[in-house]
Amino acid sequence: MKIKACLFGVCVALLVGCQSDQATHLGTLPLATLTVVNPSAFDRSDEAIVINGAQLGLEDGQAITVKDQDKVLESQWIDRDSNGSLESLIVLAQLKAGAEHSLQVFGAAPTATPARVSAEVSVKEGGQWQGQKYVGGEFKPVEALVTPPQYTDHSEYIRYEGPGIESELVGYRLYLDWRNGLDVFGKTQPKLVLDQVGLDGYQSYHEPADWGMDVLKVGQSAGLGGFGAWQNNEVERLSKVSSRGVKVNAGGPVYAQLDLQYEQWDTGTSVTDLEAQLSMIAGSRWVEARVKSDPHLRELAVTIPKHPNGKVFFGNTDITGHAWSYLATFGPQAVSGEPLGHAVFFKRRQFREFSEDEHNNVVVMKSNAGDFRYFFGATWGGESQSNWTEQSFLEAIERQVKRLTMLPRVEIDSAYSQQQKKALGQSSVAFSTQAAESEIRRHDQELAFGAYDSMRLREANWEYTMGLLTQAIYEHGAHISDPELQQWAQGIVDSYITEEGDIRTYRLEEFNIDRINSGKILLRLYEDTGEEKYWIAAGHLREQLRQHPKLEAGPYWHKKRYPFQLWLDGVYMAMPFLAEYALMTQDDAAIEQVIHEFEVARQFMRDAESGLYYHAWDEAREQGWADPVTGLSSYFWGRGMGWYAMALADTLAILQGEPEERLEPLKAMAVEFATDILKYRSARGLWFQILDRGEQIGNYEESSVTAMFTYFLAKGANIGVLSDTFGDAALASYAAMLEHFVLVDKHEQHHFTQVCHVGGLGYGRDGSYAYYMSEPIMDNDPKGLGPYIMLGQQIESLRASLH
Repeated sequence: MKIKACLFGVCVALLVGCQSDQATHLGTLPLATLTVVNPSAFDRSDEAIVINGAQLGLEDGQAITVKDQDKVLESQWIDRDSNGSLESLIVLAQLKAGAEHSLQVFGAAPTATPARVSAEVSVKEGGQWQGQKYVGGEFKPVEALVTPPQYTDHSEYIRYEGPGIESELVGYRLYLDWRNGLDVFGKTQPKLVLDQVGLDGYQSYHEPADWGMDVLKVGQSAGLGGFGAWQNNEVERLSKVSSRGVKVNAGGPVYAQLDLQYEQWDTGTSVTDLEAQLSMIAGSRWVEARVKSDPHLRELAVTIPKHPNGKVFFGNTDITGHAWSYLATFGPQAVSGEPLGHAVFFKRRQFREFSEDEHNNVVVMKSNAGDFRYFFGATWGGESQSNWTEQSFLEAIERQVKRLTMLPRVEIDSAYSQQQKKALGQSSVAFSTQAAESEIRRHDQELAFGAYDSMRLREANWEYTMGLLTQAIYEHGAHISDPELQQWAQGIVDSYITEEGDIRTYRLEEFNIDRINSGKILLRLYEDTGEEKYWIAAGHLREQLRQHPKLEAGPYWHKKRYPFQLWLDGVYMAMPFLAEYALMTQDDAAIEQVIHEFEVARQFMRDAESGLYYHAWDEAREQGWADPVTGLSSYFWGRGMGWYAMALADTLAILQGEPEERLEPLKAMAVEFATDILKYRSARGLWFQILDRGEQIGNYEESSVTAMFTYFLAKGANIGVLSDTFGDAALASYAAMLEHFVLVDKHEQHHFTQVCHVGGLGYGRDGSYAYYMSEPIMDNDPKGLGPYIMLGQQIESLRASLH
C-alpha cells in the first residue's frame, strides 16, 4: 500500500444502513439471512457483525438494507484489508443476553442517518513553509497525506499534529512525526467533535471546552496504544523513517479507519517497512490496531504511559492462546485531575511479557509473521454519561475481554448459496469435489514445508491437520479419478519427505501422538507408487510408537509434554495407522495394542449414565483440569468423541479381515456408541460443541463433530457393522450439514463453516465450559473440512446400498 499526498477532499465511506425504517423498495425476499446468537449472559449493544460480502452472495458495495424483525440496522460496506474494494459488510446488532436474532439482508438503498464515528486528517492550505514552520493558511481535510521532509513536531501544518479517529464516546489522535505517540480526547457529551478540535491552534484543546479536552499528557512516552520496537528493555519509537503517511480509509457512519505507512523504519537492529490500521466502531470506545511489518518483526512493544497516580492492573495470562487479556491503568492521571483509565487488550498467543521502561508500561507482543493485532482505549471521569470508578473501569475491561474472546455465533444462509447447492443436486461426491477444489484455490501450497500456514498462524510442519486434509483430498481424487487432486495432495506430502525417507520438521523424541496421523497418507502413497521413501518415512513413525511412553493401563501418552494422559483425539491419531501398519507387517501384537487402546478408553472415559465419553483422562490425577478422584476432564467435547468415532470406523474397516472374535469388542463398542450419540443429536440433525448441553448459553451446533459422527455412522453401515437404521440417520445428518454448514459464495467458492478451531487441555486450557465456548469458530478448518470431504464417498456408497 503506497500512500500519496491527496489534497482534494475527505474520504467518504459508502453508507448502506440506518437506524430508522425508511428504506425504500425493499425486496420481498431476503438476499441473505444471518442467524446471530449472543453467547454471553449479558446484553451486547452495538455488536459489530463483520461478514465478507461474497459469502452473502453480494457484489462489493451492493446497496442493501439489514433488518432485525422490523428494525433497520446500521450497516456499512468497508475496505478492511485496504485493497481498494468494499468487500466486507459491517452490521451493528443489538443482542439480548443468550438470545438468537435473525438478521435479514434485502436489496434496497436506505436513508442516511448521522454518523457515530469519524476519521480525518487536515492540513493547512494557502500559506507557506518558513523552515520547519507553516505560516498562514487555513486547515482543510484531505483524503491522504505523506508528511513533507521538513515537517516535524509543532510545525503548525497538520491540525492537532496528526490524524484523528473517534466514536461518539471518545477520540484519539496520532502524532504524525518522530514522536508517533497516541493521545486521548475526552468528551463531556457523546457526540463527534474532531471537526471542531484545533481549528484555532495547538493550545485550545489543552484547556476545557464544551466538548471536552485533551486529557492525556503523553510527554516522553509513546502514548496510549502506541507501538514501537522493544530494544534493550526500552521502546524504540518510529522516529527514524524515510517517510510516513496516512490515508483515511473510512470515515463513518458506522466504521472509521486510518491506514498508516512507515517506510524504512530503523529499529536500531534492523530496517523494516511497517503498515498499521487503526479502526473504531460506533458505540465503542476501543480502537482496533493491526500492525504488519516487512521484513518481519518478531516483537512489538505496545504502550500505556506511566503516571505516578496510575495504578497498574495485569489481566490473566494463564489462558488459552485464542483468549484475550489486558494491561490497564487507572487513577487521577488526567491532565485536569479526573480519573483516567487506560487499557490495552491482546491475544494470549501473541503475548510475550509485561514490562516497562522509564516512560511506558509495556506489553511485549510476539509474532511469527510480523503481524500484530491489539485493541486500546480510555475512560475519563469528565464524561457526563459515566461516573468512572476503579471498580466500574475494571468491570468494563473484563466485559470487553469476554466480548473479544467469545464472538457472536453467526450462521449465514444466502439465496445465491441455495441456488448453487440446488444445482449440485444430491451428489455427495460433487459437494466433496467442490470443497476440495475450493480449498486448493484458497490456500494452494500453504501446508507445504517452508510455507506459512495462515490457518494455524505459523510455519507449516508435519502435523495431523496436514495429513488429514491431504489424505481426504488424495483419496477423493482417487475415487473420482482426478489426478490433479491427487497430485496436489502428494506434492504437499512430498515437500516433507526426503529421498532417503526422512521427514522434515518431525522429531521422534517429542513423542507427540498427533504426528502419527500423517503416516496414513504415507502408507497409501507407498501402496500406490511403490516408492520406498514413503515406507521408510512411515517406519520412523512406527518406531516412535515402539518407544512412545505408555500409561500403566496400556495406551500411549498423548504427548511427552502431556504425561500419563489419554485423549480421545490421540486414539484417532495413532490407532488406524498402527492397525494398517500391523497388517502390512503381520504384527499381531500391534493389532492387540490397537484393540486394547479402545477398550481402555471405553473402560475409563465412558460415562455409564449418558453413554458419552469425556475428552481426556489423566491416569496420574495430577492435572488441574482432571477430577482428583477419577482423573477425568469435566465435559463431553463433541470433536473429541468425533475423533474417537472416526478411529473406530476406520480401524474396523482396516481390520475387517481379522477373525470375528478379535473384532467383536470393537463392533460392540461401535453399536453402543452409535446408539448413544443419536440421543444427543439436535432437532436439526446436528451435534453440539458440548454434546449434552444443547440449551446452555454459548453452546452451538458444531460442524466438525457433525461431520465426524456422520462419517462414523455412514462408514459403519457401509462395512456392515451398523444397521440400516444408523445409515438412515447418517443420510439425514448429511442433508442437515449441507443445509446449515455448507456455504457457496459469490465467487463459487465452497465453505465448510462453524468449525471449532482447536480444543485441548492444559497450558491455560482449564477444561471448563467457558473454555470450550471460547475457542474460535472458523470456516474451512481442516479438522472439519477433511472429514466433510471424506464423507462424499461414504454417503454415495450408503445411498447406493440403502436405496
